Amino acid sequence: MSTPQDNLTEQLGRELHDRGASVPGHPIGLGDVKRTAGRIQRRRRVAAGAVVAAAAAIVVPTVMVAGNLLGGDAAPQPANPGPSVTETPEPAPVDGPIVLDADVPQGADPRLAYLAGRELIDSAGNRIRLDADYNMIARAGDEYLAVRQGDPGVFVDVLDAEGAVIETSRTTGEVVSSADLTVAAWAHPDGRILTRSQGKTAALDSVDRPLHVAEVIGSGTCQEGTDGSGCLVYSNEEGTAPPVSTSSHGITDVFAGGFQTVRAVSPERLVAGLVTEPDPDPAAPACSAVYDLKAGKQLFRTCDYVFEYAGSGFSPDASNIVAYPQDADGAGPRSIVVLDARSGEAVTEIEVAGANTPRAAGSIVDTTWEDDGHLLVKVEGMNADGIPAYTMFRVGVDDGTAERVLQPDTTGGEVQPWVFID
Repeated sequence: MSTPQDNLTEQLGRELHDRGASVPGHPIGLGDVKRTAGRIQRRRRVAAGAVVAAAAAIVVPTVMVAGNLLGGDAAPQPANPGPSVTETPEPAPVDGPIVLDADVPQGADPRLAYLAGRELIDSAGNRIRLDADYNMIARAGDEYLAVRQGDPGVFVDVLDAEGAVIETSRTTGEVVSSADLTVAAWAHPDGRILTRSQGKTAALDSVDRPLHVAEVIGSGTCQEGTDGSGCLVYSNEEGTAPPVSTSSHGITDVFAGGFQTVRAVSPERLVAGLVTEPDPDPAAPACSAVYDLKAGKQLFRTCDYVFEYAGSGFSPDASNIVAYPQDADGAGPRSIVVLDARSGEAVTEIEVAGANTPRAAGSIVDTTWEDDGHLLVKVEGMNADGIPAYTMFRVGVDDGTAERVLQPDTTGGEVQPWVFID
């Protein structure tokens, strides 16, 4: 026996069917909804609201609003009605990793200064001959600071615009530049934090343990001034001691965030690094985080990825950050990911050809931000003769494009080709 509720349901069903049949064009079925939503693909962020956004892109006939179903007044038509539901949207980029394949098109040379063997190529393409092999380079105004292996120890040479050495210092291994390339910093084995700006080398502080500089924040000079100038140098200590910051006031101290190792710091004082101590157990996760020093809060934490060092960390506008799987093997990761620097959501995945097969095309050994939307990615593989072969790619983080830059390098040796400013 039917009930009043059954009768009401039947009446509503007939009303919907009859009114829907009177709408010009094709009716909308569940299959249409699924197909239309499937066409609406976004590369950049896989957010929880993606299904809602896809559904909102579908134009529903006005007879299906609640007022019409219940016999009320008809909903007003929009002044400029949207496109018909039968129209096919413009195709969006295909979701999935950007694959670095040797068959991608050839692109323009990098728009950054870099080392290529014993040559320094500046952003204008000018080539400067150098007298030594360098494995790291930074910049301070019109000067370059390049790191080389010495006997004994590691040295940083200050080079003028013509590549001549004008000053030399010992370093624990690294030299870094500020975001605007006006200030450089490194740590001396004797514990001094040294900076270079405006043609002068100055010590910020001296500590009683070895440090390794990760980042310098400042512009123009590290000298304190009435205009609020000065700088901050972030360093890692050897062993299990937490990282420290050294200010141009001459104070070295541990900073907030609970970091075990600092990997990158943006000019806006976002800090990225490891927040759990390395564990002898290879199955134990290494967790990392991004912390906002100005706001005094952790923005996100991940145990799936770890961050790269210094210049290849945050994008120039600090909106994104490069990371790689925390379980990558010693040969180097076959894939990397660009994360939103504030939410930790994956923006873009990048991988070598055949990344998930035993015959992967190589491994990713370095990355450098060319600008806010483009990442330079260096891949190391082997040529037919078993010699290390390097290929450089430019990846469009926003549009998913990939192209080769420069020519593949098979010179081998201990010094890698294409060393960019850190």
